[in-house]
Formats: sequence, C-alpha cells, structure tokens
Amino acid sequence: MFPIFSHLKWILIPIFLTNYFSLFELKSQTVEVQVSGIWEMANITPEKARLYALNNAKENALREAGISEEFIIMHTGAVSDKITRFISHSNSELLGEIVNYEVIDERIQSQGKRHYYQIMIKATVKTGKVKRDIEFDVQIKGIKNTAYRDGEMFIFSITPTKDCYATVFWLDESGNGALIYPNPAEPTEKLLAQSHSIFPRTQNYKARKETKEPTEIISLVFVFTKQNIPFTQDCTWDNIQKWIMAIPSDKHTLKYNSIVVTD
Repeated sequence: MFPIFSHLKWILIPIFLTNYFSLFELKSQTVEVQVSGIWEMANITPEKARLYALNNAKENALREAGISEEFIIMHTGAVSDKITRFISHSNSELLGEIVNYEVIDERIQSQGKRHYYQIMIKATVKTGKVKRDIEFDVQIKGIKNTAYRDGEMFIFSITPTKDCYATVFWLDESGNGALIYPNPAEPTEKLLAQSHSIFPRTQNYKARKETKEPTEIISLVFVFTKQNIPFTQDCTWDNIQKWIMAIPSDKHTLKYNSIVVTD
C-alpha cells in the first residue's frame, strides 16, 4: 500500500463530535429515505457486488431526496474520481449529502442463471446549499508531480490561513487505506495560521507499493478542522466521507492529491 512508517502500526484515537454552531446560517434540511440498490454478480465476487449494490442504493437515496443527477455523479466511478468530485463540491456549496445510513436488509436474488446482490438502506440526506468560511484555506507544498519510487521518502509542508488541526489519509483504488497523520509517534498539534509546518514531524514517511502491478495510484486526502476532531473508524473512503460530512461545513476545509508509486 502506501506512505506509512514501515515499522509503525497505526492506532486509532478516540473521537468526539464538535458542536454545530457555524459562522454562517445553514440553508439546508434533512430528509429520511428508505431505498434499495442492486448489482449483478457477473464475473465479480459477492463482496464486490455488495459494494456496488450499496453504492447504487446511495445514489438512489440522493435521487429519492430530490438531488440532481449532476450531483449524484459525484458518488460514482473510480475511488480517486469520487474523492476528487467530493472534495471539489465540499469546498464550494454542497447540493446534497448522505449524512448517515443504515443497512436494513441484504440478500442474493436469482433470475434463471443470473444472480444479483440486493441491499436496502435507510438514509438521512441533507439537502440545500451550505455556505462555507471562504477565508479558511490551506496551502500544501512538496508533493511530487512525478512518480515516487517504492521506499522513497515522502515530505510535504502545510501552511494554513487560520489555526487548525490536520488529519491526513492515504487510500488505494479499492477505497481502503490508513491514517498517515496523526499517529502514535506524531500526536495531533495545532497548526498556527501563516506558519509553515513540515511533515513528517519526527519519523520518516516512505512511499510503499505492495501490489504486483508496475505502478500503484494512491489518493491523499487532507482534512483540516478548526477544532481537534479525531478519526477513530476503519480507514475506508466510505467511513472518511461520513466523518467529514458530520463536521459543520464552515469548520473544515479539504485538499486532495494523487500520486503514483513505481517499482
């Protein structure tokens, strides 16, 4: 996979939710919907069919809540594409978002020789426009535009416009990954406005490739929050996205980079 300390096990840290007072009035409402998604199990594993069926259910939840097709596209496609679209919309004005969902039923159905994975969810969708703190921004430098060699050092700097806390993830194209920062060797620190912070702080970050493919694409997601809001779940894009959406829009800003790791 990718940039973790080669000798370091990642440990999840306890979480608390921030309050929901914002600098701007939130012009939004929540809608409860119950929908299903389905995907044919043709030349894919049941686990992969379940994932696609779940994504289909989420798309249907947005449709049921009245979200436009243009916005729904943000939730489809490759993981790196979904992350890019999500962050682009999140840093402007969201037209709708699934803030929570629960799987209430799932099963495999057959029609002749064809088999389908069907999943039903109950979802809470926030609709409307959400204004952001446009003065809260972060500059990231040092990430290479060219490929990293397997085992190469990985260094970057962060300069925020306001005091904030950083949470940095890496994700592969399956949507799984790990927490780069904070970590046991580098606890959370407040990053001061207009100050340049160099990462890693105390240890080495190394680009690691574990697939057999000649190259591996890695997504780097940077979440900056005005309050310290630890992430405690398994590092999947689905969990990260839900965690981000639980943070008031004026209390965070997001950045994204994708890099390539080669042999």
